[in-house]
Amino acid sequence: MDIKKSISQKGNIIMLYWVDDTDRIVLENRYEDEKLGICIAYVDNYDEVKSNTPEVNRPLVLAEIDKTISAYATKYNGFMRKYENDKYLLIFENKNLQIIQQKKV
Repeated sequence: MDIKKSISQKGNIIMLYWVDDTDRIVLENRYEDEKLGICIAYVDNYDEVKSNTPEVNRPLVLAEIDKTISAYATKYNGFMRKYENDKYLLIFENKNLQIIQQKKV
């Protein structure tokens, strides 16, 4: 390398310095993707369904509601917990929650 080409007209040396931020950016994206999103699901007309369903079929219908919501949570690698008769808590990673939101639009 010719030193004369690297030195400016005033005799100053120009130095360039690069920082590889790839690992930090990958970690930052991973952190954003793995944040947890909490959803609350209410089953509309749950009491009506419960009261209008014959006593014999009631457990089957209510179990089918639980199964459907659980399958939905599992489909998106989520977690489901029933905390009242008609209320469910669903927890998803942010990346899966964004996929759900995109599909609902």
